Amino acid sequence: MARRLYAPFFAKRYAGNSETKVLHDLDNEKRECEIDRIDSRKNVSMFEWLNTALEMGYRGCSYCMPEFSAGKSNEK
Repeated sequence: MARRLYAPFFAKRYAGNSETKVLHDLDNEKRECEIDRIDSRKNVSMFEWLNTALEMGYRGCSYCMPEFSAGKSNEK
């Protein structure tokens, strides 16, 4: 998979589901991430920087960001 150029993604690297607070790395996206199934555009939050999303309470997807998923340390 790859970064999406169209709205609401606009080629940013990190896509978060604001409803579930799960964050996806579009440069490491897996089929299991199902980014296109995020409920609606209103639930998509895009981030250029990982730290910004983590500070806002997002946790990494267990498929594309297992090192930042629930129960893991969010320290780099």
